[in-house]
Amino acid sequence: MRFIDSNIFLHAYLTRRKPLTKREIEFKDRAKEIIERVNDGERVTTTTTQVAEILNIIESRLGQDEAVSFLSRVLTMNNIMLVSVSADDYADAVATARDLRLGPNDAVA
Repeated sequence: MRFIDSNIFLHAYLTRRKPLTKREIEFKDRAKEIIERVNDGERVTTTTTQVAEILNIIESRLGQDEAVSFLSRVLTMNNIMLVSVSADDYADAVATARDLRLGPNDAVA
């Protein structure tokens, strides 16, 4: 089962306000392909941390109704396994974040 980070959802669903570079267009197209596979039933996993990041960005860019719609869809898709993140998971992520120079949420992922 593959893990999907928040950036895949965000690149697939949101549009940028400025023109995209060639590399960004390629990444966005790849993200859309991944989300299409998920919509077609591919089993994936993500964490509550990633979903919270996605919801914050969707709500700030598109509004509360869109954020609620996204959350509802994720929660009702049987092929998306949503994993809870605990305080212990964050504690474990501290060393990973420092060692790999990652943000805390990326280290949790």
